[in-house]
Amino acid sequence: MITKNRLKSGLGLFCISTAFAFTIHDLSRDAYFPGGPEAMDEYFSDSLKYPVVELEAGNEEIIRVRFSVSEKGKAMNPTLTTLFGGTPAFEAEAKRLVNDMPLWTPATDKHANPIVSYLHTAYIKFVLPDSLCEKFPIEKDTAVVVNAEEMPQFRGGEENFQTYLMWFIRYPQLEREQGKDGTVYIYFEVAPCGKIEKVLCKKGVPGAPGLAKEGIRVISGMPRWIPGKVGGKAVRVGMTVPIRFRLQ
Repeated sequence: MITKNRLKSGLGLFCISTAFAFTIHDLSRDAYFPGGPEAMDEYFSDSLKYPVVELEAGNEEIIRVRFSVSEKGKAMNPTLTTLFGGTPAFEAEAKRLVNDMPLWTPATDKHANPIVSYLHTAYIKFVLPDSLCEKFPIEKDTAVVVNAEEMPQFRGGEENFQTYLMWFIRYPQLEREQGKDGTVYIYFEVAPCGKIEKVLCKKGVPGAPGLAKEGIRVISGMPRWIPGKVGGKAVRVGMTVPIRFRLQ
């Protein structure tokens, strides 16, 4: 179960919980990607071809892909959910990445026979690297502002921001095994060009460094924001977001 609460200050408190479950009848062992989730992330990062038309326009996108894995380990039947509305070029590349994935180790039934498995999910980021973001400057850099006249926004607003966190946060294994939970406060700065910079943990959970590390990882990987403004000009803004990890 995922729960979300809103704070009066603007950015919501995001709560990630471990309470979720699904059942597949007769499944003895689920399919898995060779090397695990980290290896799958590396595959997407190394194999992604940024669509030229989107690159030239400075567009970014994040796509959730759900797919099946055949009894021979082939990823198939991808369905897409886009965070920022999507374009044909982004969606075509996401489908290509899934269809070209290395073979998985297939699921097996209770008799150890390979079977088709469902409910697999991957997340593909089309995020401009720093070197390319510099091609799309908005204003020259400024001193850090805490309360801008127009505060920075995640593209699509708070709902999209909460969806991004829900998609990408992974409860650290060690903290889960040790029963550690709590709220971490992650500080970051939104540069005038919208890049996320200078990410750090302002307050963590005692004895649970993995929670702070995970919060920093996810915030650092965010796409560009709509920058904050003062007097109609983009400025650098410092922000803090609380992320709550809860075990049930």
